[in-house]
Amino acid sequence: RGKRLAENCSACHSLTGNRADTIGPSLAGIIGRKAGTVRGYDYSEAMSSSGITWTPEEVAKFIQDPLGMVPGTKMALAPVSPDEAKDIVTYLQSTAR
Repeated sequence: RGKRLAENCSACHSLTGNRADTIGPSLAGIIGRKAGTVRGYDYSEAMSSSGITWTPEEVAKFIQDPLGMVPGTKMALAPVSPDEAKDIVTYLQSTAR
């Protein structure tokens, strides 16, 4: 289910690599990464200065309400439910192995 849900993310993000032709930064290896640090991506000031380290909980929280968590982020996303967020995070963790 997480893989299917994450396909929506792949409209803007690379899920398994660092492609330069995406709208958003790569999500490959996101767990444990500091926000705003994918080389070559032009982050919003809000994201660059957020101080977030992407734990599974932080990613889930963010994809449920990006603007609520980081006002000023460029991330445009229809809200996902807590269960959907959990499944997406589980899938993202599985691709990092």
